[in-house]
Amino acid sequence: TFRVTTGRLPLSYGDIYRHSIVKEHAELRPLLTRRVEDSNLRSYSLAALAPQCNKPPANPPIPGADNDARGNVILAKLEGNNPDILRNAFYLYRIEGRFDQALQTIRAATERDPLYFSNSAWLGQAHFLVREYAEALTNCRRALDLYPGATFVHYEAAFVQLTLGQPGAALAENALEPDAMFRANGLPQFLDALGRTHEADQARADFIQKFGGPHPHYAALMFAAHGDLDQAFTWWDRALRQHDTDLLRLKMAPAYALKPQLAADPRFKALLRKMNLPET
Repeated sequence: TFRVTTGRLPLSYGDIYRHSIVKEHAELRPLLTRRVEDSNLRSYSLAALAPQCNKPPANPPIPGADNDARGNVILAKLEGNNPDILRNAFYLYRIEGRFDQALQTIRAATERDPLYFSNSAWLGQAHFLVREYAEALTNCRRALDLYPGATFVHYEAAFVQLTLGQPGAALAENALEPDAMFRANGLPQFLDALGRTHEADQARADFIQKFGGPHPHYAALMFAAHGDLDQAFTWWDRALRQHDTDLLRLKMAPAYALKPQLAADPRFKALLRKMNLPET
């Protein structure tokens, strides 16, 4: 879902963290430095990536550092008119769980590049994460208008509809998702919401059999949504051991599991600390 740009940024931040499992930490530093010139935010992003690289960050974030100062990179230091830079900042803020800032940056990216479907898709996600569900669904629809074959977007729209109390519509939307992993991941949650518990149990078993191995973070998310937190944290621990890059989406898990209380679980906070991510 990340385009390769010509004459601007050859890689997106998404490309960097998706490939971080096989790249050396020393190789990641110049890639991030080229995109994020602010030293605090750059150090923070390297700290977030460090567990995936299995190496300590060279410049870990300073405890108690001023978050607002670091956040001022949005327009002051990140080439504020460049939609690629703004979208990269969105990825960073999303990892940190700073969803208001994530919304601000991806909205700015979309205003500057309105015909790129991923901008609308991520804008939909950003609205979802701050509980602006009507706007989330509108932007998912806009992304699909721009690119009907986009992956993840039907999955995202299905979660929006579930949150709006429309489980039947969510199930139908999820069936349109072209990515088999995302489609299988959402299915148990939507079936459970419809009271189809036997089918939901079978769907969970099917997901583990087909996708659990390479996608432990999403297995954990599925069990968290079901309320089985012991299983969820078993899978999240496995995701950490496997250096699953999807674990960088951990801060979004309470929203997608529809379990806001998950963020207060001591095991969740401990996992965030292991990843060098903020607990709040």
